[in-house]
Amino acid sequence: MYKVFLPIAIYVFVSVSQEAACLWILDINNQRPQMIESVELTNAAQWHAEYIEANNYFSHCTKEGDCPNRIIKRFGCDHPYNENGNAVQSLVRGTADARSAYNALIASPSHRQHLHGLNEMTKKQIYYGVGFSGLTFVFLSSERC
Repeated sequence: MYKVFLPIAIYVFVSVSQEAACLWILDINNQRPQMIESVELTNAAQWHAEYIEANNYFSHCTKEGDCPNRIIKRFGCDHPYNENGNAVQSLVRGTADARSAYNALIASPSHRQHLHGLNEMTKKQIYYGVGFSGLTFVFLSSERC
């Protein structure tokens, strides 16, 4: 008699942002060759999620005019993008459920392009960070960090 053991993957998430990050990096539609968590991007994403919640101001850019490319540079991520823009961020507000947030983003063509790495620029963005606060998720990626 033979016994067969099948591996079962069990995920225990420490945080909602970690769950969201796993949905992203394990998505079979993601075209990046690999994804590497960046402390700088994770800190920037968390800061921006908390900023949005604290200021009740949902935007890629802050009220002060700092946009995602500048925000990640301020957190120590040296990147090749124009400082006054957004080549690195997808964000969503309105749910505390990671799967609902991720699904809402990939339903949007521009956010899907970012999250799945569907163009030459985003495909090179192998460094990532995810932040969560209240009802806001921030997904960041960069070519270098």
